[in-house]
Amino acid sequence: MGNFGHLRSFHVLLSLQVLFSRDPPLGLKDHEDARTGEGVGYITFVLFPRHTNRETRDNTIDLIHLFRSVRTSYFTVKLPLVRTRTIGGNCG
Repeated sequence: MGNFGHLRSFHVLLSLQVLFSRDPPLGLKDHEDARTGEGVGYITFVLFPRHTNRETRDNTIDLIHLFRSVRTSYFTVKLPLVRTRTIGGNCG
């Protein structure tokens, strides 16, 4: 069991930190086109030098693209289903 704990801490060190916020990030906070309100959120990836060095940067890019693809697929499938249930009156 101790070996699994070691592997877990190793993967935590290599994994990207992903933050979600309803407020725009600091770089967009004062920008007039930054959207806010219901249904708007911002995702931020926290990158450290270990994510961008020559050995790991391709993997980092792949992970960000994978996240984007999964998120897009989720909303492509989920939102029409939610709308259908809401409009059809089958919400519970």
